This record gives sequence, C-alpha cells and structure tokens, in this order.
Amino acid sequence: MPISSLEALNLFEQEEMDAFLRVLKAVSSEDIPSLVSSFFNKFSGLEPLEVYLFFIIQNMREFSFNTLLNKHPSLFKSSDKVDRWVEKLVKWRNDVKENDQNDIRFLIEKICKEFFDEQEEKGKLISSSEILNTVLMLLERQKNKNPNITFNEFVLYLEKLKLYGENVPLIINSKDGIKVLTMHSSKG
Repeated sequence: MPISSLEALNLFEQEEMDAFLRVLKAVSSEDIPSLVSSFFNKFSGLEPLEVYLFFIIQNMREFSFNTLLNKHPSLFKSSDKVDRWVEKLVKWRNDVKENDQNDIRFLIEKICKEFFDEQEEKGKLISSSEILNTVLMLLERQKNKNPNITFNEFVLYLEKLKLYGENVPLIINSKDGIKVLTMHSSKG
C-alpha cells in the first residue's frame, strides 16, 4: 500500500541519508570507520556474516582504500557481493579523486544513483530521489556562498549539519496513499 506523510521529515533522521553520508565520507576522505561501517549498511546488499568473513581475511590494522585496491589473493574467497561492493567503493573513490573540483553535483548524483540502484522504492515513505534533491539543494546553497567548494568540503559541511542537529526538511514529492502522522500532529 502506498504511504505518504503530511509533515516535513528531517533529512538527517533518515536511515538512507545516514548510510549515504557514511559512503560519501568514506570515498571523500578515506575515513576508515566510515569505510568499514559502509559494509554493514543494508544498502550495500551484504549480509553481516559475509562482511564478517571478509573482515576476518583482512589485516584490519592496515585496512584502507589502498588495501582494497591492492587486494592480494587469499586462501579464503570473499563472496561476489562483497567484491561488487568493494568495486563500487573503489570506483567512487577514483571518481572523486579525478573530479574533486570539476563537478560536485555530477559526482553526488552518480554516487547516489549507483548507491540506491538496487533498492526497492515502492511502498517507502521517502525515495532516493528526495534525498538526492535535498542534498543537491544544500550543495547549491553552499556553492552560492563558496563557488570553489570541493567535494571533501561539502561532505564535511553535511557532516557538521548532522552533528549540530540541524533540521533540514526533505524536499518531498507529493504522494497519494495512507497518511503517516506523529501522535502530536494527529491529535485534535
């Protein structure tokens, strides 16, 4: 059944944005905790046991994008899903390195579409396009303030907004369906 909401939802309270921001942080600054946690989000398509087995093979003291790039054959084979996720992360990292200042909008659109590509949007309260539109709106605001903003600077800006608890309403397309309300908004 289709679902819709009458109230503005906060961008940073959405599970999808949290996972997307983790990936952006991992590919922009090679943040190891974000890189590792990206394997565990549901949008990677990986089961926790697959991830666990993959990390057993890795030398976690030296785990980084470089170790993913220069992965040596192991006695233990990682699953095809893990290999696909690693390929995506490495590809996004290379895209960011090659195009950091050229077209941030293009990079964010590309990563977002590839990140959410296999997820079922039907019956969800919010869609990946709504997250993307909201992030792009934030990018345009920042570009107006700083036309030379880099991808890394923009990801840091998003991270600060989340850390400071800023309320960034999602740009939501109108939908028909069952109205989802909070207790507060439904009373009366």
